[in-house]
Amino acid sequence: MKPQKYKLANGEIRWKFQFYIGKDPVTKKPIRKIRGGFKSPIEATIAYAKMLEDRQNGAFTEEGLSVENMRVETVYNLWHKEYETLVEASTLSKTESYYNNHILPDMGSRKVREVTSGELQTQLNKWARQAKSGVVWVDI
Repeated sequence: MKPQKYKLANGEIRWKFQFYIGKDPVTKKPIRKIRGGFKSPIEATIAYAKMLEDRQNGAFTEEGLSVENMRVETVYNLWHKEYETLVEASTLSKTESYYNNHILPDMGSRKVREVTSGELQTQLNKWARQAKSGVVWVDI
């Protein structure tokens, strides 16, 4: 890794680097992070070394982001590939319907690490009430 120099609009010099994390498990496209704003190439190199250490300690997987950094929708898509080989078509259809109608709208765009256990329990209780009553509640 060699830090790259760039100039700010006010004429000051800063340093940046690009860090390859891996491939997105769904799109298979490379995931790269760019970090910048460092006042010296040494600062940039230290930050790069920290990212390498984080990757080695499990902050990222070989496929890219760790599960905690993935969106709920991405984790579902990864799980779905395996699940569809294990169940009957009717079970798969029911699961997909429930996911698309309930989980995706409520939580699909959230990152796994952002969902708290209390929030998840509240959501599960809401879904259970809807399933029992047959009524879909709309929170306004």
